[in-house]
Amino acid sequence: MYLHRMISVDLNSVINKTGVRDSSYGKEKTLLASVVQLAISVLSMSEISLGQTKAVIALLGNEKLHKPIKEEFEKRCPSLNMMNAELRFIFEKFASGSDSVAVLHNVNELVKKFGKILSWEMVISLYAIDMDDSIDKQEVGGGNNINYGGENKKDEKKCEKKNKKTLGRGTTIVRQILID
Repeated sequence: MYLHRMISVDLNSVINKTGVRDSSYGKEKTLLASVVQLAISVLSMSEISLGQTKAVIALLGNEKLHKPIKEEFEKRCPSLNMMNAELRFIFEKFASGSDSVAVLHNVNELVKKFGKILSWEMVISLYAIDMDDSIDKQEVGGGNNINYGGENKKDEKKCEKKNKKTLGRGTTIVRQILID
């Protein structure tokens, strides 16, 4: 929302060299500058997400489980080096000012790769939750103990399972959707 508002204000308030409003002067550069800032933010979030995913893989413990998941993750998930190379290309095109369409296209590709990274983070995190025996995995629907209001129907079951961790309502719902 903030980026949209910032772009809207910048694009609607550009003044040309003579001080008279011009409908197209500078708007392209303003838009590209905002999009390049978005690309930098996406790279930063990608770095954090990749770090968290690698930490979860490392904490899986069992080498039989750890090694194949790590290999598959490294083979199929976009790497930080790949994301850095994409950002360098974006900077080169932006600095040259020659190909605005290429800048926009490559920022779009960077965002798509970030989406893949987030997908990997979600899948591996849910897998780690399923493998953790100390977490009480409640099911949504049917004869369960959860309703969508967030309150447990049976308080006595809650007292019995004090030593177990419980998943949040959203995590439980997403986990159940993926299982079904």
